[in-house]
Amino acid sequence: MVDCELVRAIGVSNFLVDDLESLMETASIIPHVNQFEYHPYLNDCDVRAIQVLTLFPKFQGSCPLAKGEILQRPELVQVAQRIGKTPAQVSIRYSIQNDVIAIPKSLRPWRLRENASV
Repeated sequence: MVDCELVRAIGVSNFLVDDLESLMETASIIPHVNQFEYHPYLNDCDVRAIQVLTLFPKFQGSCPLAKGEILQRPELVQVAQRIGKTPAQVSIRYSIQNDVIAIPKSLRPWRLRENASV
C-alpha cells in the first residue's frame, strides 16, 4: 500500500520487542508507529526508531480490563497530589515526556480541558 502510494505510513498494534525484531527481519518497510499499553509500570519499551502511540494513556491502553486501576496505585496518587494534578494528568505527562504520542479522549468538556492541562 505504501509502494502504491495509498498510504504514507504504516503501523502495528500491541507488538512486543520480540515481535518487532521478527517483523524487521523480513519487512521491506519498517512500521512508523506501534500502538500499545504504555505507563510507568511498563518499562520494556525499546522499540528502536519506531514511534510509540497510546490512545489511552490513562493506563487502560490495549487492556480494557484494566479499567483505570493503575490510576489508583498509591505511588501515582502521591505524585499527583504532590504536584496538584490528577493521576490521569500525571500519566499523560509521563507519556509526553517519554516521546510517546498520547491521544487522550473524552466527551466531557471539563475532562478535555483537564487532559490538555498537563
